[in-house]
Amino acid sequence: MILVYVIEDNILQSQALSAQLSLAGMKFILPNHFGSIDYQLQEIRCHQPQVILLNPKIKALDGWEMLSQISSHNDTRHIPVVGYHHQADGQMAKKFILLGGKAFYQHNSSTVEAIPKYIIKIYTNLQKIHETI
Repeated sequence: MILVYVIEDNILQSQALSAQLSLAGMKFILPNHFGSIDYQLQEIRCHQPQVILLNPKIKALDGWEMLSQISSHNDTRHIPVVGYHHQADGQMAKKFILLGGKAFYQHNSSTVEAIPKYIIKIYTNLQKIHETI
């Protein structure tokens, strides 16, 4: 079972993601509060998720800086970070990958139904790559 740490401050989006991740048989962690980037890093270290799902445009903290911090710390950089946003464009996806994200899910509506399938695909592909190394 894949454990996903979700960094999303929109309550409706969080609820939709929770429902879809649950339906896909995934465990997930939604932070009770956002605090600081350091707090989020501590939570990630504590829970050791297999995947982090990050909306880089969250308002509670700087999502881009959060991604940079996850990608730069020895104890978190191995965790794949998948980004998503409902108004994403190619530039946002490119920036996400350049800052250390492993994948970016672009969708044109506010639905999140396909995100769990995307996470499973990315996670499975990364596992295959690690097995061959």
